[in-house]
Amino acid sequence: MRKVSLGGLLLALLCNPAFATIQAGDTLSTSRYLNAINHWLFGRTEAAHKALRLISSQDAVPVERDAARYLLLEEMYYWTGNYHQYLHLADSMGFQSSSYEMARLLSNQPELRIHLRRDTLQVPFRLKHKAHAVVEVLINGRVVRLAVDSGAQRTFISNRTAKAIGLKKLSDIKVLNYEGQSVPASIGLADSLNLNGLAIYNLPVFSAYLPIPGIDGLLGWDVLRRFTIIIDYPNRQLSIQKSIPDSTLEHNLLGGSQPMLLVRGPSNNQLNFILDTGSNEKLRISPTGVTKIGPYQIGRKLSIGGSVGRLVHIGLEKQVKKLSIRIDGRQRQFRRSTLYKSDQVIGQFLRDGLIGAGAFRKGRLTLDAPNHHFNYVE
Repeated sequence: MRKVSLGGLLLALLCNPAFATIQAGDTLSTSRYLNAINHWLFGRTEAAHKALRLISSQDAVPVERDAARYLLLEEMYYWTGNYHQYLHLADSMGFQSSSYEMARLLSNQPELRIHLRRDTLQVPFRLKHKAHAVVEVLINGRVVRLAVDSGAQRTFISNRTAKAIGLKKLSDIKVLNYEGQSVPASIGLADSLNLNGLAIYNLPVFSAYLPIPGIDGLLGWDVLRRFTIIIDYPNRQLSIQKSIPDSTLEHNLLGGSQPMLLVRGPSNNQLNFILDTGSNEKLRISPTGVTKIGPYQIGRKLSIGGSVGRLVHIGLEKQVKKLSIRIDGRQRQFRRSTLYKSDQVIGQFLRDGLIGAGAFRKGRLTLDAPNHHFNYVE
């Protein structure tokens, strides 16, 4: 079986190890912090911001204070592109999260500009590796093939493509790939990105080694989260729409810089699953996540795959047999799901698993991040 895993591209220091400590901390104080996280997860931005600012200013539980500062800076300021506000707040608190130097670098670049020429754009795509929706865009006037990748926090291109389009390099960095490995990369500034009526100027772009044939890079969540995105897999059509505020929509698309689905286990327990359209798998689960789902059987299967910064590799992977979870109230059965080798913290959360594009390729997937809404119909 061939697994091509494009997404999951994170800044190498994004993980916050303090979270595990907080869970064992003071009950009353911790519940207040977890309530703030809950506000943020479900799109109650004002309430989350207010709660996090309050916790950030109090010193009674230092580890909780610092975790709140981290979440506030990263998700409310850095990943929303408010670099100047990020720096001002970080300096006033005397606290630097992992993106401080990057924020300082990007704050000195021309301002990002986005123009959607029509309220709705229709873009045909090619389906690569069974589940990757690949669109042709113009970056700096050159044709580039990008996979629509909700798991990539930032838009990304291969080193070869970066050289071909003359990407302005800003700095060398390290990123974590889909498999949790730290790999060398660069960040640059694309003068323009054009996609059939969507024009973006001064877009920060990652570049690294990419071993996946037929794909030059990833159209990341930094772009996708600004619109209502519909990926119609059977008809090979990508729709990019202006998101219209709608209070009647259920908030079932959680998080900020990494989209998560509202997933429930057999006991109605909430599970933290990343939604990654850059993975052609259906489901991948962590060692901790699988314990929350109930009795399970482990098997092994030969796997061929590749990811950002790593050569294509062959090996045996552990697989969990016959998992059942509820996604958006709908029971879904997964015959075989790959088991991560280890747990990983994403931002403030221990990742229970990942749901890839393979789970949605028979229907139409809607991601409306501004309304925190997800929908899938076959």
